Amino acid sequence: MPENTSLQFPASSYIRRYGESGWTTRPQTFGFMEPSFNVIDESFEEFLVKIKCPNPAADSFTDVSQHNFLAILSGDVKTIDVVVGDEFKRTWSLHETLVCAASSFFQGAMRGQFREGKVYIKDDIHDVFALFVQWLYARSFSAPSMELLLHAYAFGDRFGASGFCTMALDKVYMEALKSEFTAEQVIWVAENTLPNSDLRHLVMDFVALKILSGRLFFSQEEWGTLTPVLTELLKKVAALSRRQPWVNPGMVNVPLLLPKLVYGIFNF
Repeated sequence: MPENTSLQFPASSYIRRYGESGWTTRPQTFGFMEPSFNVIDESFEEFLVKIKCPNPAADSFTDVSQHNFLAILSGDVKTIDVVVGDEFKRTWSLHETLVCAASSFFQGAMRGQFREGKVYIKDDIHDVFALFVQWLYARSFSAPSMELLLHAYAFGDRFGASGFCTMALDKVYMEALKSEFTAEQVIWVAENTLPNSDLRHLVMDFVALKILSGRLFFSQEEWGTLTPVLTELLKKVAALSRRQPWVNPGMVNVPLLLPKLVYGIFNF
């Protein structure tokens, strides 16, 4: 058996046997060194137990369940059928405790009209729901495109899956560091999120920052697509410009009509 070198052997000047009173620890002097105190206040028998069983068994399942979210699947766990799609339907059989813990929508559904164990989602969001199921059981997922990540966040927001939302938002951020948001994606986010949405703030901030730094070059047609959100975008530009002294206004690639909009926004 390998020697456990992490344990300090009790000093010979003070070894208490099991059952004896734990007297006050006596100072020890080592030559010219200042007296130090022996902090081991255990019996010799207790010390031997540490050597023989350096890693005592934890309270098995109770300890494991604190670090493994899948522990809620133990015991008599029911499954529910989630039917996704309108024209083409796909049924997923999911563990009720797991999906209800992750989504407030499913938690409420199981208490209401879907108590028979079947939930219908009539939208054709098969790819997005597959990501949700992957995250549900692995707490991670991978998406091949920015568009799918944006839809994943919107799904999590709609169905009250905050953990799924958070991971989707993190992945959107990491993807945005490597690519650009298209005008169509910006409009889609604006149409499918609330004004205080974290995803909406992230997308608008990214676009505004790249406008200010001269690294975003939309065509005239793309700027036309962004017409519904120009006011919101330019408010972001105004807010960021106050905190970015290095901005070069001459680098901003925007249509000539924008100064009129900026003037209207800057006078509020």
